[in-house]
Amino acid sequence: MKTFVILFLLAVTLFGCHTGEQKSVKKDTPEKDSVKNKVIKELGDIYLTSPFDTTGLLTILFDPDTVINNVALWLPDADASFNMNVSEDGYCHTNIDTILKVPNGKGTNYLVIFSTFEYGSKGEKENYHACEVNYGMTELVPQTLVSGETVNLPDSTMKNAHYTMRYRVTRFLRNFTTAGSWGDGGKISLANFGDYVLHISWEYTGTGLFHNLEEYYSTDDGKLLFSYASSYTNENSFFYEGGGDEKVIKRTLEIIPHKINDWSELKLHCRLTRFDTTQHKLPDSVYTEYYEMNEQGNAYEKEVK
Repeated sequence: MKTFVILFLLAVTLFGCHTGEQKSVKKDTPEKDSVKNKVIKELGDIYLTSPFDTTGLLTILFDPDTVINNVALWLPDADASFNMNVSEDGYCHTNIDTILKVPNGKGTNYLVIFSTFEYGSKGEKENYHACEVNYGMTELVPQTLVSGETVNLPDSTMKNAHYTMRYRVTRFLRNFTTAGSWGDGGKISLANFGDYVLHISWEYTGTGLFHNLEEYYSTDDGKLLFSYASSYTNENSFFYEGGGDEKVIKRTLEIIPHKINDWSELKLHCRLTRFDTTQHKLPDSVYTEYYEMNEQGNAYEKEVK
């Protein structure tokens, strides 16, 4: 009976928080599906009068039962029930995490990032080590209104009848990836790889492993373009305690504009520090890795120099 209980607890630990998908043990350079969830909503001609209309945007995209304190509470369909954080009240709790300004050559688009957390029966945020945050995105493209042109707006934005600018809602991904641990997500920003990409920086701690992870996604379709661990240690891992070497890896990224292609070349400057099982420090290994965008333009691949 004791053996059964131990195996059951181990199985629970290895699974994400009620998302229905198993979380694999993180590697030095973790691999992810290119797009976690390919649900894209057909939007048609839908506009907002402001890129910061939280209630209007959440209402259009998630069709919630209610929006409370800028958080949309919506009932998950079968796909979301399996792939996203569903709280104890039966709802997905989604808010606008970050709004990023993206230069488009003529002006500025707005990239909106959504986050969906999981909450317990008392409204507390779940904080198991394998609990990640679901991330979605959409882009708002500004359009100047011409005289006599009407605007199709959600009720929440119908405050007056005269506008000079509208923002078209485009390219919605409800759940393109997950990131974070212990119920917390990552830091969101833009990076310039010759084209603007979405950067999510986050930490993972579990089973004695510690990572600082850097991930870069296409703002068009949410595909993972490049990722690496800026720092990694297995000091407290059961792998190390079982007789393996302790190792600490530090990596820094250098972005080099490409002379021919639009996409930049990437260099990872790496330092590997190792200790044997007697805590004797082994010589450091210092090396550089090179990456270039592949011919399809959908992922960076390691180059042999």
